[in-house]
Amino acid sequence: MPKARPPGAKSAAGLLPFKRLLLVLGVVATVYAAVLLIWGDSPKTSLALLWSATGAQAAGLCLLNYLLRGLRWRFWMGRYGRHFGLVQGLRLYLAGYAFTPTPGNVGEAVRGLMLARQPLGAAQSLAIFGAERLADLLCLMLLCLPALGWVLGHGALQAVSTLISALLAVAALVLLAVLGLLFKHRDRVFAGLPWLQEAWHCLSVRPWLWFGL
Repeated sequence: MPKARPPGAKSAAGLLPFKRLLLVLGVVATVYAAVLLIWGDSPKTSLALLWSATGAQAAGLCLLNYLLRGLRWRFWMGRYGRHFGLVQGLRLYLAGYAFTPTPGNVGEAVRGLMLARQPLGAAQSLAIFGAERLADLLCLMLLCLPALGWVLGHGALQAVSTLISALLAVAALVLLAVLGLLFKHRDRVFAGLPWLQEAWHCLSVRPWLWFGL
């Protein structure tokens, strides 16, 4: 007769992969920090740049960026029933940057799993991370439009403006075709990638708000 498992055995086994993930992320972050310390710029040189008008402006914009990102993350967390106060939400969001040194910032995908109370599921946490990256990509593309206009109108680049315009037109058509195929077969794509469906739902909730953030 098989022995009955203790009540907490199954839950403990389910938590084991998450603990291993945290261990791997910690090791990768440590190695990355060591590489920056050895081959990166001198800390004194980097800190000296902060004591200037340019450094102060950069620091202010950086803080504003984190504030807006934290508000956006807090908004999407509310979609899953995790409502935080302003200070608490920003504190939890900033704590997730402990995993920023991981390659591609993928460590930030576990931010929702780290909550002591009512942590998100893996698909939900990954969905918010994916929604953040997609929103960032869209904003970067829009920010590139003024630079693109300057490049096409610059005197030194007038000769190649036609070629650049043609390449951009082809790239835009390819992108639209890919997006059209993905949208047409979105049910099949979402069935294989449930986190992507959750990310789509995050982006579809009051898009004017998160886009403004």
